[in-house]
Amino acid sequence: MVKKLVTVLVLFFVSTLLAADAIVIRGQVNDENGEPLAGANVMIRSMGLGSATDAEGKFDFVVPSSKANGQSVHLTATFIGYKSQAIPVQLSEDLIEKDFTLALDVLNMEQVVVTGFGVGVEKEKLGVSIPQVSADAIVNSNDNNVVGALAGKVANVEISTASGEPGAAAYIRIRGANSITGGTQPLFVIDGSPVNNASFMSDGDIGHAGVTEMNRMSDLNPEDIASLEILKGAAASAIYGSRAANGVVLITTKKGQPGRIRLSYKTSYSWDTVSQLPDLQTRWGQGIDGIADPTAPWSWGPKLDSSVPVYDHAEEMFQTGHVFENNLSVSGGNEWTTYYLSLGRYQHDGFIKGNSNYDKYSVRLNASQRINEKIQLSGNFAYSDVAANRIQKGSNTSGLLLGSWRTPPDFSNIPYLTPEGFHRSYRLQNPTTEEGSRGYDNPFFVVNQQTNNSQVGRVFGNLQLDYDPVDWVHLNYTLGHDYSSDERRTVFPKGSSMYADGRIAREIFNYVETDGHFTAEATRFMDFADMRLNLLAGHQWNQRRLSNFTVFGQVIGSTGFDQLDNTSNVQPDEFE
Repeated sequence: MVKKLVTVLVLFFVSTLLAADAIVIRGQVNDENGEPLAGANVMIRSMGLGSATDAEGKFDFVVPSSKANGQSVHLTATFIGYKSQAIPVQLSEDLIEKDFTLALDVLNMEQVVVTGFGVGVEKEKLGVSIPQVSADAIVNSNDNNVVGALAGKVANVEISTASGEPGAAAYIRIRGANSITGGTQPLFVIDGSPVNNASFMSDGDIGHAGVTEMNRMSDLNPEDIASLEILKGAAASAIYGSRAANGVVLITTKKGQPGRIRLSYKTSYSWDTVSQLPDLQTRWGQGIDGIADPTAPWSWGPKLDSSVPVYDHAEEMFQTGHVFENNLSVSGGNEWTTYYLSLGRYQHDGFIKGNSNYDKYSVRLNASQRINEKIQLSGNFAYSDVAANRIQKGSNTSGLLLGSWRTPPDFSNIPYLTPEGFHRSYRLQNPTTEEGSRGYDNPFFVVNQQTNNSQVGRVFGNLQLDYDPVDWVHLNYTLGHDYSSDERRTVFPKGSSMYADGRIAREIFNYVETDGHFTAEATRFMDFADMRLNLLAGHQWNQRRLSNFTVFGQVIGSTGFDQLDNTSNVQPDEFE
């Protein structure tokens, strides 16, 4: 009994002594209206000590006596969108209580700008200008393609879209072209890891024919973006090398903040219509030199009598498109753990009558876990599933508008099939066989009988390990991965003007990129010179692989069975 009592007294004496030696710093951080700021950082920068505020805006941390030594330091509070505040304190008391009131940073001069590999620099300390686009500006554009959403947001950045079809690719170029034969689009980096933004050409995408492709940055949900920055010139090339010759678009996604759970749900609906259409003549019928001819490709026939019905071929292919969007997110955490989870669906039924739509599901998880005071593990994961149906375009005898707008006004494109099920068009109004060219496809045959679909599955994200061996050294290793698989199916039925006997193409595009980089950053405050010294060193490795497997099937057998084994001439093609 005596031994146990002595042990308890000794432990009590040691714990009391340690508590007396340590200095406790606590307080609260509020905004100008007196509302608490959860997730604000309060720290002594010269020592690398501090903590984040809780849901009530309160903070507390301990300074070991071995570091204190009665010295005078600055206690600094920072929060995104607010001006930082520093208060001098004397580390000579056992308990120090300090409160902060932060004012809004209207000019965002204290905002931290990410310059690459996760390294942040305060905006006012940059020697160059780095354009930024806010998350609200991207979301409010109502464009689900991140590239298209940048239109008109940044000076010297050119944005163009391939068409108004659902899911159509958007093209970006920063400060003009740097190459005549090479690519001119910038590198995209999400949360420190490069990602793919290519648009892979499908079978038949030569010249003006084919379908409108998708750019892979359209897989990212704009609702998940926290900030977007653009690097150009030496600022980009110094970090990312030759891949940054056309600039870099840096995207930071949303992350959880310490405090109470935040739940957000957003739903929206919009519509789109064709704003401008050509004026097509409705006075002259099909023929040539004033003579009626049902096989003539022109509308230079006789003048139409008022009793002859005419058709609006400029507008008949279009309808009102519908866009439905739903997004759900939940985030939160504490000083040790944070999380952000989002689910989204974007559905766009196009303004072209027929098989023209785009449907995207997206999932994102960002999470971090502090193992101890020196080690933190974080990661982000994103998955998207995209299904799209496209329409043949351009100078294409099996395309949509070429045949539609050249149709004489006295010919009705409906019905587009004969009672026997044969494809009819104004060049072959009464076909007697299923096979054979029609000169130009009937536009309703194009949108209802052709198949041009794409099914995309994509996973991208990274894992990050942060380690602070000492107060003034920070080590980071980030391992990123990007994988996408795009499966396409193209069917030209019998009687198509481009492939009179029918044609089937199956394609698979696989893209894999793995990127790992290590950075070591050292920061020392030199009080005698009132300056800070920064040293950054690192190493990167990157591996990319693209593979494409295509099988073409010529001459379709029985109608209604659109499989490759229903074709008589199969030709495989493989590229890696």
